[in-house]
Amino acid sequence: MAKQLEISEDKIDVEYLILKRRLYENMMYPQKRIQAFSPASGKPSVNKVMNRLQEFIDECYDDKGKIIAHDYEKCEKHLKCRSCKDL
Repeated sequence: MAKQLEISEDKIDVEYLILKRRLYENMMYPQKRIQAFSPASGKPSVNKVMNRLQEFIDECYDDKGKIIAHDYEKCEKHLKCRSCKDL
């Protein structure tokens, strides 16, 4: 979209508005129904996300756009976090 409108990606700030449908009762502190969240949008963060996305596309699709079928090992429940390369 930035390329179509000829806007530099550095000038775009992303902000998500999170709406809570239910609030918890009997909380010590006041709760807000609407929260604003702005993820990191610096050049290193954007590059990191784009590289991870490209790795995913390269691993899952061939040059013609066909899905590549892989067999994945299921980790044991207690080893899941330590042995997983993606976490």
